[in-house]
Amino acid sequence: MTAGQVDGTLAGLKVLVTRPKEQAASLSQALAREGAQPVELPLIAIQPREDDDGAIARAMCSLADYHWLVFTSVNGVDIFFSKLSSLGLNASALRGLSVAAIGPATAQALEQRGKDVAFVPKLHCTEGIVNGMKDFDLAGARVLLPRAEDGSAELPPGLEALGAQVEHLPLYRTKIPPEARTEVFNLLREGVDVATFTSPSTVRHLLEVLDGQLGLLDGVLLACIGPVTAQAARQAGLPPQVVASKHTVEGLVQALGEYYVNGRKQQW
Repeated sequence: MTAGQVDGTLAGLKVLVTRPKEQAASLSQALAREGAQPVELPLIAIQPREDDDGAIARAMCSLADYHWLVFTSVNGVDIFFSKLSSLGLNASALRGLSVAAIGPATAQALEQRGKDVAFVPKLHCTEGIVNGMKDFDLAGARVLLPRAEDGSAELPPGLEALGAQVEHLPLYRTKIPPEARTEVFNLLREGVDVATFTSPSTVRHLLEVLDGQLGLLDGVLLACIGPVTAQAARQAGLPPQVVASKHTVEGLVQALGEYYVNGRKQQW
């Protein structure tokens, strides 16, 4: 289905956008183009970690010792290059390294900073990275994972099973914006038609701020950007009606449009 075919299919719908404030605009704009009324409620705030023990600086000053960098989010890319710049380094420090990105948005963020991406999995999740990197010889390869403090626990052992030596480099942590704890109740009581989730953290944080009051989501269509986020939603007792097959902002909006065009619930 093309953008022209789904144009206007979300007309009049109030859609909750739970992405971080800095990243909400792309989804809100895509929803508005389809006629929806986006309602932004950032459930994630990104907090870069202080390099108190010097681990970040040491890793970045010795990038030549690694074979692969694996990025699992745009946030990781942004903070990685910010830290790199603070050390007087730039993309040239990555010369000779192969770089993997979990999805097209992360790959684009890297390319905008002058670094070519060697691998983007077809399935934009941890499982996709591990399965796709079976095509590379990782025996003895040193792999650096610059990512969130609470990044996927499955990724390091998955790559290690392929023979890699993996180092987790926590660059940031996610937290709940203080204002979200009150705004969520106001917005849900006013009424929204759709709630969108673009990461497992958005699901977990909503669950925390609702503090058991899941009844506020009765009648709200739940839409997830991909299977990993959908799994987190199910585990939270919030099974989604819509899961995007293309795990991007555009794919999520397209999936919502198809849902309303078809006039039937998708089974996941």
